[in-house]
Amino acid sequence: MTDFRLVQSLYLLLLGLWLGAMVMLVLGATAAFGFVRGIDGVMLVSLNGWSEPLVDSNAEGFLAGGMVGAMLGNLAWLQVVCAAGLALCVGAQFLWYRSALVGGPGAKRQGLRVFLLAVPLLIVLFNLFVVTPGIDRWRDQKYDLSTPADAHELAERKFALYHGLSTKTYGVSTLMLAAALLMTPWCFRDQAEPENRTADFADDADRDRETT
Repeated sequence: MTDFRLVQSLYLLLLGLWLGAMVMLVLGATAAFGFVRGIDGVMLVSLNGWSEPLVDSNAEGFLAGGMVGAMLGNLAWLQVVCAAGLALCVGAQFLWYRSALVGGPGAKRQGLRVFLLAVPLLIVLFNLFVVTPGIDRWRDQKYDLSTPADAHELAERKFALYHGLSTKTYGVSTLMLAAALLMTPWCFRDQAEPENRTADFADDADRDRETT
């Protein structure tokens, strides 16, 4: 059916866009830190309201981390849009195109496919509302040299915790989305083939009646 093919095209487009954006984030983060750390010279960052400027490794970490954080913010909302579109596609597949699902809606492979799509959505919501605000909060205290020593040590631990959560959860999301994309051929059958054959048979019958 044409409608089913449109749903499938949108499904694959959104899934590919989501996975591609995750891969580009990894490449962009690597490039940002590589570029900043590769600058030959003294780097100095001075911010309004801070008692002292950031120099060398602190300046590099602040700038590169800020660039990656900005990319993460935009990526999070792109992921939400992709996830919402995929939810609509999956809903249409289960409600109106059940015959195209290999094993039916209750098959284990269909449940696994939904699981592989649902967990990355939960991860992006967790990062958007928990991890990212935590990183922003503790990053300022970590890099502000006027922060007292005990508070600075706490900020470094908290920042490392949230940064580690972000890295690991986005890695898990990327692997799960890749798995969902790879298993697609084993989850769907070509629903259009039987209908095309029926149409061909009907055309043949019409031609037979015309000749008689």
